[in-house]
Order: sequence, then structure tokens, then C-alpha cells
Amino acid sequence: MFVIICIKAQELDEIERSCRKKLNIEEFLIDYNLNQLYMPEGNPSFSKFMGCVWKRKGFIDSKNNLQYDIFTDFIAKRFLDVVGNSKSANALAKDSVNSCMIVKGDTAGQTGIMFMNCVTRLFQN
Repeated sequence: MFVIICIKAQELDEIERSCRKKLNIEEFLIDYNLNQLYMPEGNPSFSKFMGCVWKRKGFIDSKNNLQYDIFTDFIAKRFLDVVGNSKSANALAKDSVNSCMIVKGDTAGQTGIMFMNCVTRLFQN
């Protein structure tokens, strides 16, 4: 099974625009990196941006911990169209989250990026 978990395919939303402006990051850099198969794990500016967005959207808590239940729901929604039913999508999402929880980056944003890249790699195998 070949699945790509695309984070972005549209215009930046209000939270993303706010984080971009706050961090003074070019929109092209954000758009380009969000539309790659794997998000860059070693780009500090992009990691800060993703950390800001995920914190404001609830994927990362105030103590910089990833909220795996929220990531699980996000991932399951992406797999629903591929697998055809919510029970299978939820099972695949839970399995991938459990397998990828061990990744750790230097920042919450980098950890989130590494985590999502891990999930993407699992479904490419």
C-alpha cells in the first residue's frame, strides 16, 4: 500500500498565517515544505513554524508534549479515503502512532515533524 499523508494542499489558514507572521518566515518556504513527501527534519525555521501551528491547534500541549490522540484522529481522517472505512482507518492510525511515538527531536516542532515522517514511512513499506 502506498499512502502519502499530505499535510497541506490549500492556502494557509488563520493560525498558520499568524505563526508565519510571528516567526517572519516566507510563505513559499512553508508551502514548499508542507507539500513534500517528507517534511524537513533539520530546518530550524520550519520546525519553529510547525511547533507554533501544532501548539495553537492542540497537537502539542503547553509542556511541549505531542498529543498522540489528536494526531491519531488527524491521521485516521487521512486514511479513511484510502482504506474505505473508519474502523480500518482508526486501526491503521493507532498502529502507526504507537510505532512512531519513540521519535524525539530537539524541539517539539522537530519531534512532530519526525513523528509525521515516521508515520509516512510506515505506510510506504
